[in-house]
Amino acid sequence: MPIQAPGAARDGLVVRRNFLNRNGTPVNLDAIRQNDVFILVIEGRAETRLAHQALLVHGLPAGWEAEPVRLGPGEVPAFPFLGQLSRARTLGLRDDRVVAQIDLSPEEPTFKLAFLLRAVTPGRFELPGALLFDMYKPRFFARQAAGRIAVAPAD
Repeated sequence: MPIQAPGAARDGLVVRRNFLNRNGTPVNLDAIRQNDVFILVIEGRAETRLAHQALLVHGLPAGWEAEPVRLGPGEVPAFPFLGQLSRARTLGLRDDRVVAQIDLSPEEPTFKLAFLLRAVTPGRFELPGALLFDMYKPRFFARQAAGRIAVAPAD
């Protein structure tokens, strides 16, 4: 078992994430409190000019959980700042991660997905990075570095 998480790396795919408040402003990850609800936006693209059956996996810190709400596809009236969200072939909200299967092609090489999250447990936790990879051509992938977050107790 590795002592530390692997660093950021990529080959042919790109993945990035943003954490937003429900009004569209960036979340200060150093100021999250128990019961805060915020949005995880993950965007990605293929730079290969190939078709990819891509799998997106983003682990959740032990102090966070995904809300059982589907955002998108298309526009989300409650959150117009998100713009057009992509349709995932499959989407899974698990206790410890969010997972989506996305078809990328030369005609549609990009995607944008959003997930509603809640901070539930105070403490310091590992924040996994997003991982995007082609399920059948694993040479093509994008991986973000892990970080640390803290969740403060509710007021």
